[in-house]
Amino acid sequence: MSTLHIVASSGSADVLSGVHLPVSASLIGRSVQSNELILVNEFTTETALNRSVQHLMRIQRTLIAPFVTGGGTIGAIAILNRDKPFDQEDAKVLQRLADHVSVAIVNARLFEEIEKATREWKVAFDSTASGIVVLEESLTVSRCNIRAAELCGFSIPSLLGRRFRDALVGAGESSEGTQLDAFIARALSEGVPVRETVRDMASGRLFSLLAASHPDGGCVITFDDVTETARLTEQHRKVLDTVSDAIVITGLDGRITFANPAAHLLFGRQNLVGELSTRLVVDGYASQLKLEERAVRQGESRRYECEVVHADGSTRAVQVSSAPLHELDEVVGTVSCLRDVTVQRADAMARQRSEALYHRLVENATDAIFTVDIDGRFTSVNAGFLREAGLTREQVLGLHFLAMVDPADRAFADAEMRATLSGERRRLQVRCISAHGSWLTMVTSAPFEEGGAVVGAVGIVRDITNEEIRRETTLQQARLAAVGQSLGRVANELNNPLASLLAVAELQVTSTTMSADDHRAVSQIVEEARRASHIVGQLLDTTGEAPQLGGTRAPVDVNTVLRRALDHHSYTMRSLGVTVHSDLAPALRYVDGNSLQLQQVISNIMTNAEQALSEHHGRRELTVRSSMDGDQVRIAIQDSGPGIPSTNLDRIMEPMFTTRGTRGHRGLGLTITHTIVRDHAGHLEVQSHPGDGACFTIVLPALDASATVMRQGAGRAHLAETGTPRVPEPTTATSSHGRRILLIEDEPTLRSAISRFLRGAGYAVDAAESGSAALDALSRTSFDLILLDLRMQGITGEDVYETMQATHPEQAQRVVFMTGDLHSAQASRFIRLTGRPVLAKPFTLAELAARVQQLLAAQA
Repeated sequence: MSTLHIVASSGSADVLSGVHLPVSASLIGRSVQSNELILVNEFTTETALNRSVQHLMRIQRTLIAPFVTGGGTIGAIAILNRDKPFDQEDAKVLQRLADHVSVAIVNARLFEEIEKATREWKVAFDSTASGIVVLEESLTVSRCNIRAAELCGFSIPSLLGRRFRDALVGAGESSEGTQLDAFIARALSEGVPVRETVRDMASGRLFSLLAASHPDGGCVITFDDVTETARLTEQHRKVLDTVSDAIVITGLDGRITFANPAAHLLFGRQNLVGELSTRLVVDGYASQLKLEERAVRQGESRRYECEVVHADGSTRAVQVSSAPLHELDEVVGTVSCLRDVTVQRADAMARQRSEALYHRLVENATDAIFTVDIDGRFTSVNAGFLREAGLTREQVLGLHFLAMVDPADRAFADAEMRATLSGERRRLQVRCISAHGSWLTMVTSAPFEEGGAVVGAVGIVRDITNEEIRRETTLQQARLAAVGQSLGRVANELNNPLASLLAVAELQVTSTTMSADDHRAVSQIVEEARRASHIVGQLLDTTGEAPQLGGTRAPVDVNTVLRRALDHHSYTMRSLGVTVHSDLAPALRYVDGNSLQLQQVISNIMTNAEQALSEHHGRRELTVRSSMDGDQVRIAIQDSGPGIPSTNLDRIMEPMFTTRGTRGHRGLGLTITHTIVRDHAGHLEVQSHPGDGACFTIVLPALDASATVMRQGAGRAHLAETGTPRVPEPTTATSSHGRRILLIEDEPTLRSAISRFLRGAGYAVDAAESGSAALDALSRTSFDLILLDLRMQGITGEDVYETMQATHPEQAQRVVFMTGDLHSAQASRFIRLTGRPVLAKPFTLAELAARVQQLLAAQA
């Protein structure tokens, strides 16, 4: 302190009351500072007196004693201007008085402080939120606050003197009463504060109690009703215990202070409290976790992902939501919610991979795939769809699906799509249009739903144009082959009697005893038999082809194909009144191809010409030309019909394009024709003017002239065998004398006629009516030539030949086959494998004689 305050004065010193004296410049200040007794009976100029005191009072003598206490000097007492001087006895008396005053002052101050503290304690005691009771040794309440009375259901006066346990949980024996007695006894015996929670079963209230023994006996109990707090705490605990997410509270030091069961399960640990959070994450995430937690401690809420480490060493991916934990507006830690998203992340990655794979599969699919909404408008298409349509995705999306359907099929396609959008699966064949033209498709459609309602459809479109062309071509060829097989069987049955008729007639026509009329009649029989044979051969040529030795392709005489086609269509052309002109180049080179397929090409074009001319009311003419154009063979088929509209001219070879009717007309004829020509390395040209007919030109690469010459030579050799018959000339004896021939034929008439003819020519002939008879003859006799019918009842010609190869191989080298079934693939293949010559029934006697002479001469 720097000043002293004169608080009391009396007598002549009254004038000094209230004066403030500096400690350093006054005698009283010196006494207080030095704790010394000051006695002055005479003041001099050197004596330190305060000027303000000198001004108020003239001081001649004084005695000053300090107030000294255990806590230090608290002031001083002074006597001024006594009549007689002060002595040491006066000083002692004053010092004793000062000591007593010091004690009185200290006691007064202490009492005041105690009284103040008592008032403050009473206010605090009565206003505290918890109940407080002071119990005597008898455990009755000697003092309590207002809250304690409220909790016990009494007023303060009525609570005082009652047993505390009776007031709180009721009198009488009860488990909670026993628990409360034991709690108080433990507090009294242990001498340290103890806690307990007691539930009043009657009221259902839960009390939290803290008891401590009192130094003067008894105890002090602080208690409160924590029923609602416990209920909320229990609810929160249950939430934390049952929530599937891990909840972790972390202190400012980064250590975990709380973790719920889900957190222990996530980390695979029994106790996480005290663990550093950075040690529970994968090393690569520790720095990130520190940054995130630092931001949270600064008051931010954060969301992030990281990977944590399980006790078994495995890792789990988690989503973390972290927020600051506040107490009294200060951040004391962080609260984090960790959600295990390992499975979800794996599922998401799998879904992402699946979607990417699905996208690649759909986009790379060769089929066109699309989806439409409930109104039938495209919502998505794959690359295959765009490729087939020849459009961009922007051009297609939002477009109605019927815009991509051929007008002839739109009604049908619309009805099928309506059925799909009604919940049905559909599969339909429909013609579609694109920037490239028409194409035949197989569409599989199915509805897709959202929320149990159909919201659109998905469709897979497969281009089956080429498949349909191949199928149609195969069907046409199969039909022709089937007809050819039937005709082959018929031809075999016809050729045998025709051969017999022709042989008998030729024998009779040489008779010299026959009249002129009879000779003419027999000659007519010969001609008609030849004509019937030609018709049968023509039918077989039209419906099938004899096997080619080099595979499916061989040199083909285009003029022969054209003649066959003209013969095939001749009846229809005549019935329609069509005049047919043919101009076939005589020196036409052969082409490498399949004669049946090329005949199909010519027939398709001629069929289209027939249909065009049948509806034409003007001049009806058909002109067929063949010519050489450098190294190419050109075939032109021109009609005088109505022609082709210019709008259709560029589309007539498109698959499925047809101008005849709507559904049901496939429009594949010219497509197949174009495909076959292209497959033969050629091309098909079309020229037309409305009202002036149409001209189809087929251009094929020609074979070398040498191949044509070789093929023509083979053709002439064949004609020598099967061409126009001549009346047989007598055979000289030198060429036939001594020559033995075995004739194996199961047709009696033909066997008899051939035998008569050969014997008349000077040959020795043995005739066998069956395979078994022939084998018997071969076992007895050696023959120069063997005429073997291929088709016989019982043992066939094939069986006889194979037996001969095994038992008489030298005789097998002298066989000439005879058959009316040469167009059969089985017969042709067998003869080709044997390498032996063949006579195709019906043959003339001249052909027979020439062939026999040729083979016998070769043996000689």
